[in-house]
Amino acid sequence: GVLQPGDVLLSLGRYPVASDGTIELRPRQRVMFGHAVSSCHVGERVPALVLRGGQQMELSLTLRNPAPILPVTLGGSAGGGR
Repeated sequence: GVLQPGDVLLSLGRYPVASDGTIELRPRQRVMFGHAVSSCHVGERVPALVLRGGQQMELSLTLRNPAPILPVTLGGSAGGGR
């Protein structure tokens, strides 16, 4: 399965995801759901429950490397001097 724009993540693995994007790591300790993702490996399949178009759907997501936000190089010389 693949997450699509507009999907609402309801659970990831064994963690229910709250409306603020947090999961309960331990009793009375909440962290962002990305923590659950970071504890998995690239290529691993993770069960997820999403709300899509008003319907709940169970997906099996295959984790992959995130796309870089910035280019690896911004140009210029290798030494970085001016």
